[in-house]
Amino acid sequence: MSVELEKKIIKTHRTLNATGTQATMDNDIIVPDTQPDVKTVLQAEILPMICEKHIQRDYIILSGNVDYSIVYLSDEKDAPPRVKSISTRVPFTHQIEASGAQEAAFAGIKADVVSVDFSAVNSRKINIKSVVDFESNIIRPDDFQAVSNAISESELPCKLQEIVSFSLKDYAENEFELSDVMSIPTGSEMIEDILKVDVRVASKEIKSINGKLVAKGSLETRALYTDTAGQLQSMEGAIPFTEVLSIDDVYENDICESEYTLTDLQYSAAADSDGDASMIEVRARINAATCVYEQSADSVTEDLYSPDFNVSLARDKAKVAQMVCASSDKSIIKENISIPADAPSIARIYNVVVKPYVESAEISANKANISGVADTYIEYTSANTDAPVWSHKCEIPFEYSVSADCGKNAQISVLCDADDISYSAASATSADVRFSLNFDTKIIEEKEVTYIKDVEADEENAVNKGAMPAIVIYFAAKGEKMWDISKRYHTTTEAICAANGCDFPEVLTEPKKIMIPRKSVC
Repeated sequence: MSVELEKKIIKTHRTLNATGTQATMDNDIIVPDTQPDVKTVLQAEILPMICEKHIQRDYIILSGNVDYSIVYLSDEKDAPPRVKSISTRVPFTHQIEASGAQEAAFAGIKADVVSVDFSAVNSRKINIKSVVDFESNIIRPDDFQAVSNAISESELPCKLQEIVSFSLKDYAENEFELSDVMSIPTGSEMIEDILKVDVRVASKEIKSINGKLVAKGSLETRALYTDTAGQLQSMEGAIPFTEVLSIDDVYENDICESEYTLTDLQYSAAADSDGDASMIEVRARINAATCVYEQSADSVTEDLYSPDFNVSLARDKAKVAQMVCASSDKSIIKENISIPADAPSIARIYNVVVKPYVESAEISANKANISGVADTYIEYTSANTDAPVWSHKCEIPFEYSVSADCGKNAQISVLCDADDISYSAASATSADVRFSLNFDTKIIEEKEVTYIKDVEADEENAVNKGAMPAIVIYFAAKGEKMWDISKRYHTTTEAICAANGCDFPEVLTEPKKIMIPRKSVC
């Protein structure tokens, strides 16, 4: 007896174990010939930017640039110290060990600066030691084929099961460029020297519109500069963006995640129509790494048999990811941050940078408990002539929980970022800071399923119905399944119900005496 099989492809994915790694970067920055000598280094910041990544069998090779931004106090003969800056770029490569990674895998890499130490080696050289943490999220699509239906000239009773699976539907990286100019307030002194420009992606939103994925947001920019009167000044701006990402067939029920990283940043003073340096032009390139996930429920064959022939079933097992929770929420943080007694007093706060880090995510008592710290940097100017620019770091702990009915081994994925940052100087020694922490949480549980991958019917070994009694009286126990009884006696549930003149539940709720008829060979 020939059996025609229909199969379904069940899609899922694997999250590979990638080793989180750190890279120590030690560089000597030479003061350009056009710049004055260094008296004191006031600030040193680094910005790692990943430009390329190559996935090999067990490794991910990263390459990119590290931008150094140094603010220092000058040492000049016959002139008072001035606040000056050095900006330079150093290329880097880094290797992450990722067992099982292949060229077809998708990898999201995030680079975070853990620490920065700096010192003036001499008046023309500054040493900067930094530690950068590279966090990787490596996903490999996976699938298997399960029998969903079997068609034959003979009757084949079929029992179905539903396999729920969570899978990576699509992944793409889109780069786009943003540029704009910031203008100084009317009546202000012109720009003498741009000391530093900080940028961050804020007000992020991602939506499915007519099958397309649209990313919206704003690139917030803040600049610190000196004017022609020698005074420290700052200004801020925002560059809104709306980008259609290169992912099609995205639907409302799909879960979309997008992480933004800076791959290039350039800035320079720009002249107005009168030729005065009254503007700062900012040019940035942003990479949006986007994952689109879907959860599907597919009916496949759990069991089948033939009342007339012996049927062999080839079964297999597979692990499928199932989404337990997808949550988006925010928490408001308010904090009064005191400046240490040995730090210069606050004259004016020009920027606050918040970098949240998730340190722990665990399942307990049907909840996912998430905790971490938000590294908060208060950047300000001071009346202290030896330290006119200063930065103070404060670690603000946070906790967050979300309901989750799952096992302790479930995987918790949390994207956490800071938004809506506002600040003010409460006094010369403290600052009031307010921001929101946005939590996008996914909880995935991996479950093992058994499925039928092949079916063979042995036509030569037909069931000998002539040797079977015409009627069998069967005393079924509570909890027995009609499917199992029908399969054992090579008949069908429908035939049993017809012979008994009643319908039986699939699982018997009480003991029953059942007449089982012999089903004739067609």
